Amino acid sequence: MDKKELRAGDLLTYTFTLQNTGDQTLQDLKITDALPKVSELFGMEVNGQAVEKLRSLSLLPGEVLTAKATYRVTQEDVDAGILVNEAVATALNPQGEKLEAKDTAVLTGNEVPYLSISKTSDKTKFSHLGEEIRFTVEAKNQGAVTLNKVLLTDLLPHLYDVKLSLLTKGGEVLTKDIKNGEVTLLS
Repeated sequence: MDKKELRAGDLLTYTFTLQNTGDQTLQDLKITDALPKVSELFGMEVNGQAVEKLRSLSLLPGEVLTAKATYRVTQEDVDAGILVNEAVATALNPQGEKLEAKDTAVLTGNEVPYLSISKTSDKTKFSHLGEEIRFTVEAKNQGAVTLNKVLLTDLLPHLYDVKLSLLTKGGEVLTKDIKNGEVTLLS
């Protein structure tokens, strides 16, 4: 694997290396990867020489097969904090017996949730009772992980005509009016 940490959108390249450590020729080689949406194998080589297909390939004693596949990291992977990928290689010996080898690559995330909040008003001073002051409260997900069940509460009494806007990653603004109450955004 060519990365050391999880970041949504990153393209990981996995390299599979199989060596025939026995004294018999192996045939019907297969490499399967349990990770959903992993790419097809590419860049296959035996001892540095390019090969087209594994199916018709024979791997002589001591020969080394390498192949690559890619995977795009999802937000769900980052939120989980770990990506476990198991690959299985199989081959047949001359007697038709199936040989199998497994290996696992683990990539962890060290992302921490981080929520920032700021509150501003349209005025720095007020001059009379009943004067309208507009407050803007902005809560922003500054971390790399998805935040769920975010609760935004303002302790200032008698707030009226609260308007909540949510800006999504795609730039879409979702707006909801709330009268005299606490704003709760559950996602």
